[in-house]
Amino acid sequence: MSSLSPEKENRTGLIGFRWGWTLFMVLATSVPYVLNWFATPAGFHYTWIVPPYPEDSLAYMAWSQQAAHGSLLFQLKYTALPHAAFLFHPFFLICGWISSWFACDLGMVHWAVRALGVVLFFATFFRYTDHLGLSGFQSVVASILVGISSGMGGLFVFFGLTDGLLIVPVDLWLVDSNTYWSLLWNPLFPYALTLILLAMHWLDRGTRDARKADLWFSGLSTGVLALIRPYSLPVLFALAVVMTMVRKRAAAPGYLCRYFTACGHGGRTSSACFQTQSSR
Repeated sequence: MSSLSPEKENRTGLIGFRWGWTLFMVLATSVPYVLNWFATPAGFHYTWIVPPYPEDSLAYMAWSQQAAHGSLLFQLKYTALPHAAFLFHPFFLICGWISSWFACDLGMVHWAVRALGVVLFFATFFRYTDHLGLSGFQSVVASILVGISSGMGGLFVFFGLTDGLLIVPVDLWLVDSNTYWSLLWNPLFPYALTLILLAMHWLDRGTRDARKADLWFSGLSTGVLALIRPYSLPVLFALAVVMTMVRKRAAAPGYLCRYFTACGHGGRTSSACFQTQSSR
């Protein structure tokens, strides 16, 4: 018989599941690249890119390549319009530095960094589910669903119904609508999802438990997100305002001031880089 209490046994089992599920998701999002690499015919170079939008992936490669060559600001290489370097993107800047320091193929760097991002995403997600007070069973179900979530499009494909549809289900063509696809497709998405989770976690905890420092951390996470993938900012801003106004009422302005002040640091950093380059 085990000397552990039922609560400790359940917690130990949950920790074991989380390690196993994280490893499974890393493999599930990494092995397809390796299989494609081994399947590359002789005389061809594998780009470490998977469908559906190779143009986006090539643009990411171009930015990391510019960073590897010493650039701090990037140009858009897939345009005929002449322009000076203007884009500051810290994520691909770091990827380029790693490629340069270790003399690694950029595709392999993106692949390895993406796998690390999957680990960080699930570590953050597990921490958030603990904050929400989910039971062990609820946490396991939530982890599985967030790892393989999608819409109903897969069922239409399974039953052969897509040919008769006038509108293709969005989860069959939009990477952002499918968590697994987002973790698989490119190196940036896992980190963007992690920042969104961190911002939500600190915002939720800060407004629920009156932890004002958490609003600084939430705003900082949102500000970093603004630098690497700003498309989710309107949703986060709306969530911050609504949650804070509902929970804190008269004290809401002070909480929101902390959040948006911290968030603004990311924008000011980007603006400063642009002005520095423009003044040269």
